[in-house]
Amino acid sequence: MLLFCRGTIKIILFVFGYPHIDLRCKIRRIGEAGSLIDSLCAPYEEKEQSMKKSTIVCAVSAWVVGTSAAALQGAEEYKVDAVHSSVIFRVKHLELSYTYGRFNEITGSFSFGNRSLAIEVDAASVDTNSTDRDKHLLGADFFDTKKYSTIKFTAAEFKDIGSGKYEVSGNLTLLGVTKPLMVQLERIGSGKDRQGNARTGFETTFTIKRSEFGMTYGLGGIGDEVRLTVSIEGVAK
Repeated sequence: MLLFCRGTIKIILFVFGYPHIDLRCKIRRIGEAGSLIDSLCAPYEEKEQSMKKSTIVCAVSAWVVGTSAAALQGAEEYKVDAVHSSVIFRVKHLELSYTYGRFNEITGSFSFGNRSLAIEVDAASVDTNSTDRDKHLLGADFFDTKKYSTIKFTAAEFKDIGSGKYEVSGNLTLLGVTKPLMVQLERIGSGKDRQGNARTGFETTFTIKRSEFGMTYGLGGIGDEVRLTVSIEGVAK
């Protein structure tokens, strides 16, 4: 239905819920017609403006709440759960095969939201499934645990590269020697345990040369390159 209101065409669409308007009255003067039509248009214009404002307010509120919730979730600080975390390494033996080992004591904390990561490994917890070999590894030829009890990695830069992956640059300290190291983390998943605690986990695999940290014993028979896989699960603090 078209109503001509003071030179402007106004269209009103009557839908369910709106009252019926009877315009069959006789309007004698143009001025009176204008006033009458404006009075009929006003309630619908006010309702339309009110609906637009409400829609905008709702949309902004939803965006603020959603953004805040996501920020809080991402900013959670996690403590390393050693029971569900692993640091595994492999090294060549006589260029014939790989020998594997692990470290059983891992501590640290991390946050994807705050872009922080600090992992510490007890060097004396090395375990290669051989008592004699492990004793040798604890000594001065390898980890020299009486002088250097821990292996540490601390992130300096934490970059989200998409698809649940992060590029992390930091410093690795082994045998008292600190070297820059860049790794790529893959976030495996997030959820809650049976007690309702928030948990998340990630994994990374990278290679270092032990000789660069001063561990040169047995080079040739024992490989220089050591591949490490670090799989970490954390529980929210």
